[in-house]
Amino acid sequence: MDITCNAPRVERTQRDVRLDAVDHFYVVFAVAGRSTVVQNDCAVTLGMGDATFIDSARPVTYVNDDAYGQFFSLQLPRRSLVSHLGFEPRSCSYGGGQTRAGRLLFQLVLDAVEDEDARSGAGRAYMPLVVYDLLGAQFAPSDPMPVYSTRLFDRVCNIVRGRFSDPELGPCEVAAEAGISLRYLQKLFTARNSTCTNFIHSVRLDHAAREVGNERHLLCLGHAS
Repeated sequence: MDITCNAPRVERTQRDVRLDAVDHFYVVFAVAGRSTVVQNDCAVTLGMGDATFIDSARPVTYVNDDAYGQFFSLQLPRRSLVSHLGFEPRSCSYGGGQTRAGRLLFQLVLDAVEDEDARSGAGRAYMPLVVYDLLGAQFAPSDPMPVYSTRLFDRVCNIVRGRFSDPELGPCEVAAEAGISLRYLQKLFTARNSTCTNFIHSVRLDHAAREVGNERHLLCLGHAS
């Protein structure tokens, strides 16, 4: 999406988020002008060639530091992006256009802005993977432990709780239903000092313990009557 803006300030409010009901990332590139982007109490200033991740599920504010601003925005499916990268990007994180990955990304952006055929050529099926890899190189967290999605982990746990009685359920099946890679599934649990296999076993054991407790309660009621 090519965006030109002369307004000094543009806001996407919580109401806008609720009405849109979308859940993905945007990567916003500054093509011209200088602007400040604010999300989650974090502010980054973008000059030409710089980029930032924006979470569509949260409010965001754009402030034009110059009288004119032009941006190029890429909409990225959250699930496939996170699965490919192996981490969830921090919203409002800064990607400098001076890095090698940043320069390559920005050149792709300029080509897409200036040439419609660049978005519909024979190699278009491969371009998302190229973009994902460049984004991973530019926005990879500096700390050894990435910030993992709590919502995604909760969804994975709910999948296990809903299917624990299936004897065929294992990490591969959980990852497939969640729409993420097995590698990323393992990282979600490793970040919490556990494994998916151990969690499946614990859910089954908890269920068995409750069943035994219910049977004992029924037996006690029978003896009492």
